Amino acid sequence: MAPLLMAATLVALPVAVQAASVRAVESNLSGDNERIISYRQQQHLWQTSDGGFHLLLNRGGLAPVPGLTLYSSYDGGQTWSFAQAFGNTGDKSTGDGQLVGNSLSLAYGTLDGNVMFSRLGYDSVARAWSVLGSETAFTSTQWWGQNPTLAIDDLGTVWCAFLSTSRVNSNNSNLRVVNRVGDSNLWTDPALVFGPTDRGAQRSARLLRMPGGMGMVWTVRETTYWSLRSRPCNTAAARIKPRFYAHFTSTESLEKRYW
Repeated sequence: MAPLLMAATLVALPVAVQAASVRAVESNLSGDNERIISYRQQQHLWQTSDGGFHLLLNRGGLAPVPGLTLYSSYDGGQTWSFAQAFGNTGDKSTGDGQLVGNSLSLAYGTLDGNVMFSRLGYDSVARAWSVLGSETAFTSTQWWGQNPTLAIDDLGTVWCAFLSTSRVNSNNSNLRVVNRVGDSNLWTDPALVFGPTDRGAQRSARLLRMPGGMGMVWTVRETTYWSLRSRPCNTAAARIKPRFYAHFTSTESLEKRYW
């Protein structure tokens, strides 16, 4: 037993030293929203090639720029400057993004329950962001969309997963996925619903780009699942009307019922 204890001690020491070296620095960022940065399945911070950090946060109702905003820092995060605002967002709006080069793709929820998709371009000389395009990824008179995540597959198809809640009965919620093929601005709802439609919004999803397809980690209350969409062939029909297959799931009944 002694060698095992010694090994555990040696492994733990560097972790403790590293943790002690972390120093918190107060920034000038502020907001009156408890969800100023949400959630763990969403990505909110990116670094461009010029060393700048860029943060998507929710300022709540704090004037002069409430709701979802993008801020940038060029001194390691000590001071931040306003870069971009996202209209029609409120204290419940959250977003997720992916940075590729100087192009940032964002999905976020709006005040009226839509899911938006925006593309932003970054100018490293001017240190400025500009909106290249903005589209409605999901809108429904029956369902309210929120807490989206996104990923882009190797064919350029943008996938967006989000929590949807019934506008008629707020006790009914589920997870949905929509997609946008290539450079088009047409979003398709392939009627992909993950998990049961029932009471409780304690569920989330994280899309992950996989070789030859798309994966998703998703939760319903205390249970976590993994789903994989394999692309059977390189055709427009396969990309527009995909099928997701359960790779594994911790609940056999859900696998049989929903896959």
